[in-house]
Amino acid sequence: MTYSGISSNRRYSDENDDRNSVMFVTGQPEVKKFLFDLFTNENLPFKNDFVVLPDAVTRERAIDIASERRPRLIIFFETTAGTLSISETIHRLRLTGARVIYISTQRAIGDLVLEALVECGVYDLILDESITIDKLIDYVYHPRQYPDVAAFRRYKVVPDSGSGKTAFQIPDLSDIRRFSTRFTEDYLTDPVAQAVEGVGNRIMDDTANQSFGQRVFSQGTQQPQYPQHQQPVYRPVQQPVQQNNNFGLGDLPEDFGF
Repeated sequence: MTYSGISSNRRYSDENDDRNSVMFVTGQPEVKKFLFDLFTNENLPFKNDFVVLPDAVTRERAIDIASERRPRLIIFFETTAGTLSISETIHRLRLTGARVIYISTQRAIGDLVLEALVECGVYDLILDESITIDKLIDYVYHPRQYPDVAAFRRYKVVPDSGSGKTAFQIPDLSDIRRFSTRFTEDYLTDPVAQAVEGVGNRIMDDTANQSFGQRVFSQGTQQPQYPQHQQPVYRPVQQPVQQNNNFGLGDLPEDFGF
């Protein structure tokens, strides 16, 4: 069986194996076992297409393995410990050429970390309380594209001169729906849509240093409700996001990239 989104590439495989390689980044043994069992299951497509590399239990170890082994795919769990911030870790993983599937249960539209990930070219964002086999297969074999996650990122409107004031604009959801068949299904619920659409289209430079998340969700405390799946096979442990070492919602300085 052939799946879109994956093509054989020896550069990302073990020396004597034609399959693409995958690396798991998680500090939770039960998560590692869950993923390893899936990718070595004879009844699932992963086994024919991927060889599993040694897993990484810290962010720093993930960078070391990825730099040496050059995996085709990295499945990265946000709760993985490390002294590096998420944004720096993902940036360095992306420099190796790997595609990253990022999994979090604690973030939503308006989060600066997600904005940084999209800027790094990470478009496969699983933001859900449960992970099913079908969902994982879908993300692995049908990579998301920029329109699918454009709502997570403000874009800069820069004068052609390259200098002067910079404006920041939130993508219009109607435009996103025109070009993405995945956005609504993957992320969008009514509370989120109402919150995003309630923000003015244009955010000028005098408010650019405010938290995007604070602006988007300033009118209420409703949390987005992500889709519930009929076949949950793994529910990530609800561990608090590490708050030290410049990690978490304060991962990026408020003037990051602006």
